[in-house]
Amino acid sequence: MRRSITHTVKDLQGIVYTPLEYAPYVEYGTGLFAEDGGRTDVPWKYKDDKGEWHTTSGQHPQPFMRPAINENREKILRILKEGLRE
Repeated sequence: MRRSITHTVKDLQGIVYTPLEYAPYVEYGTGLFAEDGGRTDVPWKYKDDKGEWHTTSGQHPQPFMRPAINENREKILRILKEGLRE
């Protein structure tokens, strides 16, 4: 997932994102473990690509984007301020 993180910049707007469809489920969790409430009809079963069945009640959140923002907040603000001075 780390290699999928990218960004775009246009005028004064910058966006950091990953195009992976499953990224929000990793960031916020699923099922009983979802941060803002998730699926409650658990456990549920699903069949994988090999035809094997699995049972789950969800996945715990594994935040990766929000911690990166928080850990680099001061650096981000410093870069923005420097850019505004130019």
